[in-house]
Amino acid sequence: MHREEDMGGFIIPGTPDLQRLHTVMKEIEKASLEMQFPANHHVAAENFLISFRQSSQPYQFCKYIIENSQVPYAMFVASDTIQDAAQREWKFLTDENKSDLLLFCINIVLNHSVPTEAYVQAKLSSVAAKLFKRG
Repeated sequence: MHREEDMGGFIIPGTPDLQRLHTVMKEIEKASLEMQFPANHHVAAENFLISFRQSSQPYQFCKYIIENSQVPYAMFVASDTIQDAAQREWKFLTDENKSDLLLFCINIVLNHSVPTEAYVQAKLSSVAAKLFKRG
């Protein structure tokens, strides 16, 4: 079964390939940077990020962004999206999915495997704590 979801004008496949992961990351980075500067694109960027946060099962995209992005705010958005999606979809996630999300967040924070701003590390710590508490 192949599930697709329309997100902000493009399709996110259920099992994305590396190129699609990278494309989505670049779109999130662009919107994240636009949010930092009051410009004409601010509303469009905000709407795009809201659409991403509300997308169904965005976990692979979020993990890819956290592991590969050089834009701290994009990493923050991805972390926040994991939290929102997990809370929204908790009862539909398998135990393996839940453990995977929790371990991902913990590993990033504890191993500092992704160099980033303190506020991103704090968000990932918060996400891990909330996932642990729910589980």
